[in-house]
Amino acid sequence: MEVSAPPHAWKPLLTTALAEVAGNVPGAVVLVWDELPLLLQKLAKSGAGGDVAELLDTLRAVRQTHPSVRMIY
Repeated sequence: MEVSAPPHAWKPLLTTALAEVAGNVPGAVVLVWDELPLLLQKLAKSGAGGDVAELLDTLRAVRQTHPSVRMIY
């Protein structure tokens, strides 16, 4: 998959990429997000609390839309 989008367009890129993986991999897809709590903490401290909520909402929506996707934080 080729990606060419501005940096602020992360949400559609993330959801499209995970949908592609979920649709093309038989069985479960397990994503391990190393240091995600640290990233969320740094975003929140930098005043980007809205981005934290949006990222978590997006990850939740992906899990609900694609039951084969599992995530470890």
